[in-house]
Amino acid sequence: MELSLLVVILIPVGLYFTLRTRFLPFRMFPEMIKCVLEPKSSTNKDSISGLQALFIATASRVGMGNLAGVVAAISFGGPGAIFWMWLAALIGASSAFIESTLAQIYKEKDPLYGGFRGGPAYFMDRMRIITWVKEEDEFVDNIKGTSKYVSADGKKYYTRGTRFRLLGVLFALSGLLCWAGISQVIANSVSQSFANA
Repeated sequence: MELSLLVVILIPVGLYFTLRTRFLPFRMFPEMIKCVLEPKSSTNKDSISGLQALFIATASRVGMGNLAGVVAAISFGGPGAIFWMWLAALIGASSAFIESTLAQIYKEKDPLYGGFRGGPAYFMDRMRIITWVKEEDEFVDNIKGTSKYVSADGKKYYTRGTRFRLLGVLFALSGLLCWAGISQVIANSVSQSFANA
């Protein structure tokens, strides 16, 4: 039995984020149902309801490749594959939450078209690590000048770049390549469905 490298990476990362967020997908499930069933609260004609927001978020996150993948998984694995897909979805929900949160934190205003732009490529480029400054740190010249943040416990912190810019560029390029090839995945899935029918 072969394991995909992607599965080997994503499942432990999903478990890590599930633990770090204190089981957020399970803990916040009732809140999610409440938000989805919530009617439009604003009188603004451009506002949307909770259900409409769910449909938009699902449409932007779930693509044709995922739908074809579900069909392939059930074809090869039978009904038991559904259980494992549900389990993987619950574990992956924490990763999706972290990704979406980082995208909101590091989004940028679009100067040309208005609105905002962001995503993994943006937060990989702009993310900063907040580090605790100690008096004995040799790499900090002036602790008082470098410390931009002071926490409630009085410890001093400063920010530094993560140097993930190259990863952000590679992520954007891989996304572009995937987008250019997604029509082939869809065409293949449709033609296989016709052939099987």
